[in-house]
Amino acid sequence: MTGSGTRARIRLSNRYGSAPLEVTGAALARTDKGAAVQEGTVRRLIFGGAASVRIPAGGEVHSDAAESTRASAGIFC
Repeated sequence: MTGSGTRARIRLSNRYGSAPLEVTGAALARTDKGAAVQEGTVRRLIFGGAASVRIPAGGEVHSDAAESTRASAGIFC
């Protein structure tokens, strides 16, 4: 994640898919050691107010804005 600000919109793509892709949940979190995430940084993503979204073949969607608090440097996953 690059840039500034405290909110992020995440793009999910099914650009090369030949069928719709069902996403039943997605999240944004700041990384810690290894595959762990920092406690208290997980943000559930929503799409048009819904927790799940259907991405058509060849399409993409953007999440609603989620808090990302960039106050301290770090990597989001």
